[in-house]
Amino acid sequence: MEKIAQHSKVVSALVDFDQSDRDLLLQEMENIVEWIPDIVEIFFDTLNSCEETRSVFREGERPLLEKTLAAWIFDILSGYEDSEFWEYQWVIALVHMKRNVKNIHVVGMMNRLQQVVLHKCLQTYDVDQAMSVFAAFLRITGITTALIIECYTELQEFITDEGLESVGVRPGIVSRLRKIKLDAMMNEFMGSRKITPSTPA
Repeated sequence: MEKIAQHSKVVSALVDFDQSDRDLLLQEMENIVEWIPDIVEIFFDTLNSCEETRSVFREGERPLLEKTLAAWIFDILSGYEDSEFWEYQWVIALVHMKRNVKNIHVVGMMNRLQQVVLHKCLQTYDVDQAMSVFAAFLRITGITTALIIECYTELQEFITDEGLESVGVRPGIVSRLRKIKLDAMMNEFMGSRKITPSTPA
């Protein structure tokens, strides 16, 4: 998909991700694969410790989801062709959306996963190598997070626009309604404060 390729290209540039990151993760795969059981256990224990995220799961499905997460981490390390990899991240976003997983949970758990990998890197390597391996992992998972959020955003905008157009509301009106709502929300939060946003209206 051309749109996904463009998104991944832009975010890769923003986070300074390149082939050397893929090469390093592939080079260190043997070490990182050994961390996967601990990473997976901490990931799902964390989700299950929070009532709001625990409610997303169905009874008895954790073993299958653990295998899915382990396979995803392995994919990150394997260095396979960019377009296929990034398109799969888009599919992951769609699966999350079907399960009503919120972006706040996606971002929070990605951060938790990154923390665990940082800890493992520091346990395994000297400081310089630890930071190099972690930086590569941080960049590739940062792109994944950005793609998931963008998928959510684009689908929500599509649903909103299509729904309103189906009842005769033109796209220009949708844009104006968004601006009115944004202005109202900003006024609500900033009205009692002396600091004002620097972004132009």
